[in-house]
Amino acid sequence: MMTTNTHIIYQYCERLSTDVWAEPFNAVTNLAFILAAVMLIPPLVRSRASMIRTADIVLLVGLLFAIAIGSLLWHTLATAWAELADVIPILLFILLYLLSFLYRIAKLNTPQVLGWFGLFLVVNSGLTIFIPANSLNGSIFYLPAFIALILIGLYARHIQHTAAHRLLLSGAIFGLSIVLRSLDKIVCPSWPTGSHFLWHILNAYVLYSVTLALMNSLQPIEDNG
Repeated sequence: MMTTNTHIIYQYCERLSTDVWAEPFNAVTNLAFILAAVMLIPPLVRSRASMIRTADIVLLVGLLFAIAIGSLLWHTLATAWAELADVIPILLFILLYLLSFLYRIAKLNTPQVLGWFGLFLVVNSGLTIFIPANSLNGSIFYLPAFIALILIGLYARHIQHTAAHRLLLSGAIFGLSIVLRSLDKIVCPSWPTGSHFLWHILNAYVLYSVTLALMNSLQPIEDNG
């Protein structure tokens, strides 16, 4: 990661200047997260579940909007605080989603949920300690989430949950999006726009799809309530 005297961070292939719109593809494709969030609202409303039952899902949809705004700030302003605005909503989404899955789909009790959640935090923290943060063009940050998504997809298949196929497909697409994010600087000489914008598009679908999988669990929770 290289900075200039104006504190602009040049992390992506597309940025060649300090201009706000120096990353047009990376900036505009954040609309995909907005679209994903908007598309999740109708099925959430149709579920007719109470606010208490859907509080976590509502927060996930809200975080999708926050991800779009944070990423837009990051790819236009390219400053250290804008990078935090990009990373923090993503991290919150990952953590909340894991808790929601363990409760809604895995149907674990509180000690089990806290145990698996704690294990994820330990693995995630350990990775940042032993592996440089700039590995894979910064994509190493998402490796624990990718592994977790594959594992929860396999678990859902093990318990024969209807969300299994959606989760595993989302995991495969997420893996592809991480590869594209990692290749951004490498493809620069032959593809000046880079490949990071494809990460936005694919990742927006992943976040939409995994959240929809949680929504499909609303009815069983209502029946048990």
